[in-house]
Amino acid sequence: MVVGLCIGGGIGYAAALLKAGTHSVLLARPAADSFARVYSDMGKLNAAETLASNCKGTSDVLSALASEADLIEDLRKAGNGSELSPTIDVAEGRLAIRIAASPGLAKDPKLQSEQEARAQKLLGSAGSWRDPSAARMRQIVLALDQEQCHRTPSNRAQTR
Repeated sequence: MVVGLCIGGGIGYAAALLKAGTHSVLLARPAADSFARVYSDMGKLNAAETLASNCKGTSDVLSALASEADLIEDLRKAGNGSELSPTIDVAEGRLAIRIAASPGLAKDPKLQSEQEARAQKLLGSAGSWRDPSAARMRQIVLALDQEQCHRTPSNRAQTR
């Protein structure tokens, strides 16, 4: 009877994990429908950006940035020349600023300036930016990180 309960519990647990995994934004397979795929990838991009904000100082930022780069490439393919291009350019510009600020590039001014120039070019092509400079995008990224970290449940509890 105990063995039967253990086997049944194990099967139930495995089924619950499988069901949760298929509904997870981070683990779900790309949808065949273009809209669903873009929607899913935007959710994944938001999750990767949340990890990149590194609120607790424990995130693997380089892995999050690599995920963002892959997702942006997927979004470009899924958008296929649609009106998403300016939005994707902004996301890619934000990614370039994060890469330029990453600890690995802080020691290499040439690569850092290349990423900042790339960000400025992408932001300029996105249009309707009053100040498409890398410095302004850096300020925006810092402000978004502060907002994201303030919304994190563990940080809200500490500030009360």
